[in-house]
Amino acid sequence: MMFKRAAIVGIAMLTLAACDTGSSGSENTEDGAASESGLSEGGSANIESQLANAYNSLAQGNLAEAADLARSIILVNPNKPEVYLLLARAEARLKNTGNATDALSMALDKGFHDPRGAINHPDFDQIRNDEQFIALSRKYAAKASPSKASGSKAPPSQNRSTITSGDVSITEDENGRSRIRAGDIVIED
Repeated sequence: MMFKRAAIVGIAMLTLAACDTGSSGSENTEDGAASESGLSEGGSANIESQLANAYNSLAQGNLAEAADLARSIILVNPNKPEVYLLLARAEARLKNTGNATDALSMALDKGFHDPRGAINHPDFDQIRNDEQFIALSRKYAAKASPSKASGSKAPPSQNRSTITSGDVSITEDENGRSRIRAGDIVIED
């Protein structure tokens, strides 16, 4: 379902691009969509720039724009799990549960580094009680690695909130303790 929607968005982008530039119909391909949106397979800087724009749109509450930007990146580079997570977060905030769970599942299937943090992200609070989301959470609960304790032998606690951006995450548990993770570095309160 998500891929059909991505294809429809791609076709719509191509149609708009053709109307705006007066280009011929022969240039309307998926590669044309990528080049019209400033993306290309070899332009990782452009992809990262578009990804930053998508994150900014999400942060500013431009949820549909964030989702559209994420879909355009996925068309060019379908192997970036963080893009699927961004799409899932936008769709969840738009209350498009099916699209959100599909995108979150893709992010986790493609190897997103922190399944527990992704599932516990506050953007999913609006759909957390939905049966599709619950099923997805259960499926990946076994795959989610427990948090690394620095030196304490205390059992891992449930996360109360997690904020993740790229390789950095900030997690607070129900006792108010914080954990900041950046790559392999973990700082616990």
